Amino acid sequence: MLHEDTITAKIVGILETMRTPWNVQPQWTQTFLIENQRPDITVRERGREPVVIEVKIDGANTPNLSGEAQAREHLDRRLVSYEPVNTAIALRGPHRFRFVQHRELENALCQADDFHYVILTGETSADVDRFPKEGWIKGSLMDIATAIHTGATPTVRVAKAAYDLEHGVNETALLLEASIHERPEIGRQLENILHQETCEQTSRMALLIITNAFVFQSALAGTAALENVPSLRQLRSIEERLNVDNILAAWDNIRQVNYRPIFDVAYQLIRALSIDDRLVGKVLWLLRNTAQKLVDRGLEQVHELAGIVFQRLIVDRRFIKTYYTRPESVALLSALVLPTHKYLLNTRKDTLSHLKVADFACGTGALLNGVYQRLLALYEQTGENGRDIHRQMIENNLVGCDIMPNASHLTASIIASTFPDIRIGKTRIHTMAYGIPRIDGRYALGALDLLENPQSVLPLGLINTEQVRGDDGLDTSEDPAFAHGEFDIVVDNPPFTRPGSDNSSQDPDVPSTLFGDRDPDIAAEMRRTLSSMDNSVGNGSAGLGSYFVDLADKMLKSDGQSVMGFVLPIIALTSPNWQKVRDMWAQAYHDVVIVTIADAITENCAFSADTNMAECLIVATKGRTENTGRGTFVCLHHRPESHLEALEIAKGVYNLQNICQIEEPPIGGNFIQVGEELMGSALNCPLKDVWAVSRIRDLSLVQCAYQLANGNIWFPQQREKIEIAMTSVGKIATIYSYDHRSNSEGPFNIVTRASNEDLYPGLWHVNSDSQRTLLVAPDCHGIIRSNSWDRAQRVLEKVGRVHHNVALHFNTNSLSVLFTEHPTIGVNLLPTVRFENPLYDYVWTLWGNSTLGMLCYWMHCAKRQDGRGWLRLTPLRAMPTLDIRQLDDAALQNAKCVFEKMKHKKMLPFHQMDEDEMRHELDRHLLSEVLGFGEDSHPDVHRDCEFFANVCARSRAFMVAEDHGLYYSYDCLRNSL
Repeated sequence: MLHEDTITAKIVGILETMRTPWNVQPQWTQTFLIENQRPDITVRERGREPVVIEVKIDGANTPNLSGEAQAREHLDRRLVSYEPVNTAIALRGPHRFRFVQHRELENALCQADDFHYVILTGETSADVDRFPKEGWIKGSLMDIATAIHTGATPTVRVAKAAYDLEHGVNETALLLEASIHERPEIGRQLENILHQETCEQTSRMALLIITNAFVFQSALAGTAALENVPSLRQLRSIEERLNVDNILAAWDNIRQVNYRPIFDVAYQLIRALSIDDRLVGKVLWLLRNTAQKLVDRGLEQVHELAGIVFQRLIVDRRFIKTYYTRPESVALLSALVLPTHKYLLNTRKDTLSHLKVADFACGTGALLNGVYQRLLALYEQTGENGRDIHRQMIENNLVGCDIMPNASHLTASIIASTFPDIRIGKTRIHTMAYGIPRIDGRYALGALDLLENPQSVLPLGLINTEQVRGDDGLDTSEDPAFAHGEFDIVVDNPPFTRPGSDNSSQDPDVPSTLFGDRDPDIAAEMRRTLSSMDNSVGNGSAGLGSYFVDLADKMLKSDGQSVMGFVLPIIALTSPNWQKVRDMWAQAYHDVVIVTIADAITENCAFSADTNMAECLIVATKGRTENTGRGTFVCLHHRPESHLEALEIAKGVYNLQNICQIEEPPIGGNFIQVGEELMGSALNCPLKDVWAVSRIRDLSLVQCAYQLANGNIWFPQQREKIEIAMTSVGKIATIYSYDHRSNSEGPFNIVTRASNEDLYPGLWHVNSDSQRTLLVAPDCHGIIRSNSWDRAQRVLEKVGRVHHNVALHFNTNSLSVLFTEHPTIGVNLLPTVRFENPLYDYVWTLWGNSTLGMLCYWMHCAKRQDGRGWLRLTPLRAMPTLDIRQLDDAALQNAKCVFEKMKHKKMLPFHQMDEDEMRHELDRHLLSEVLGFGEDSHPDVHRDCEFFANVCARSRAFMVAEDHGLYYSYDCLRNSL
């Protein structure tokens, strides 16, 4: 039987090989400065906080939990190196290790995936954060190595350093702004360097880039070939001013050797500031002090801070529609496109060093760097040194494109700074021309120019592309820097706007002439250029995001293993404008994973920062296999709260086995857990029609909705399904929608005040207060416009009594289907639904407002905003519904009677279905008297229908959120569509 110390010693030896910079010490070395206690394992790495580990081996039938208490006691102690211990891990090994032959122990430890561990963080043993909150994480030593590396990240110090950086930049910007006011030439030169109009944001970006260069200078000072480069403290100051010539000389020295991605732009900026002799020395002194604070914190990841703060300074993201990907989202997407099992267990380790990764809308490089750091971590866990592949990766394998020169600068800076002492030549980070004429007469579209064969268009269309280099070589914009079918991984958080879509936006705090597409004429030319490009799935109405998916598809290898990973607005899952994109994933890709967040607040359902739109992650592997046409839909209960939590969620996703399918009885999906905490659920679905499985906590609801759409009533507690005739709305009705606004070309002027000319009644507003009963009153009337009689008659031939709300607020509206006593004109948000048989009006109104009808709507609509379900006309026509044509005359007459009985009874909003007696009554009448499922013959259906309504409401299936008013005009809602 092996002793626990023997097993621990072997674990030390294995961990030592998993990350080159680690110093892994066993328990018999002196650890703490004062205390005699010694942890089983201590892991140290320069620039990161130490991590101590307590190792225990479980008993034959009971887990050994004592290591957690011992690990907790180590917090707030100091090592002999005076470093405080703020992170401790309790690690449990399975009992079987005690009986493994010593010569086989290392292999057994490496193969095991049933270690259990918890991570404890805190400055004192009394104030500790535990991860996971409940239970223990299960994993391998590779997972534990990842946990050590992540747990050693000093998040508090990183946050403080980010604050120092932002505060220093903002403070210095006040001086720069005042100087620009006196000397406009400084502003003009900053515009030329950063390609954006002078404003507060531009000034802060310039100062941030200079500070970033100072930080890098500290890392390079005194190294080989740079012996004469001074450190930050060696920079002499007189009366709180630095000598500009000394700094430019030092930076020029550095530029001659290498590191141009970091210093070229910063060098130009200082030259621009030198126009003001009084200003430049003071500014450099302040920024040097800010950089010194960052360096003094001893953070290895200090180079990443610039990217974080840069994103905070881009105040016009709402105009250019590029949002910063949250670090936790970066970790999740990176782990999904680079899963451990795929690249460590099933392939050779040298495959990792040859992977080519691209981000064609890289911003400041968060995603590209995230994938690179993930790749390096996996590579080092094979026993290799990441330094050995760094130059190859930077020069050949990592590709980033952006239209903002300062963003490209920071991307190159962040990636190169992983090993700052390694010199690089060229990089594959490009600033792409955008909004300017190309030589071929068309207009540059940034990376989307690559939709056409790059090797054929580079000399013609991309001649303005600028390539970032590490040495003093010249730009090589005419080289074949890109090629279709070249990449193994493409990740993107693309812009989702269209060229020129925000031309009317005015804000004095943002650079209003950032790109040419702010000019309406140029924007029109760019749209024409885009429409002329060779693309398969891009759609101008869907925005630029769909074209970036098309570009990724063209750029990925066709080897059956290349993968794309996207952050997209959630409408990509439901909008008809994205249909070609979804068809491509369904027909030409496999291992498709869709991740959304089921939070009631939409802003918490975004993977990007500073956006209030729900988003999704899409990961798909190119090529057809046996699972092509199906996808795994993952609905998280909340956004990942930490880097480590994101990695554990990703591990839970790619470790899923025997995934529940949507076609199964309503049993729910597979749980994704971290320890004992439920993070979300997963369900496998066909990708032909079922894309709306998003933002749903209880996936049994999805299975119920799927069964209903396919002709079966089957609730979770129901033993057997019951058949019901179903079809789509477009097959039983005709839908008409008209635009009658004053500035439209419609035949009517709409008047909401009373008059003697109420000849053409209409529904104009979605008013939840007055629309509580099945029967609603018109709230406007139409007056035929001059010379519009014939067109008005064509409209009047298509009016009806039934109208569907296509912008339903689950938390305020009581009706999805509205009934008017007489035929009424419906506006866009309340389109008219006409049936051949007038009796169908009654039964479909009952169905649409019942639990069953609402289930169809809820499943089919787009849930991208708080408490709201959007349904455009095309999806409305495709929405599953009761086939009322199959009902006999008696059932139709019964429906009319039920309607007459209930038409004046007020119902509660849909999110209060569990306490709405009127809706329960409607359900009972519909089931018994119309569908023929009486309470005597089918008591389980009635019982489960009411129970199901309770589940829908209480599980927050309708995304309840605080409402901001009950009255919505047509205009304001239409603008949101």
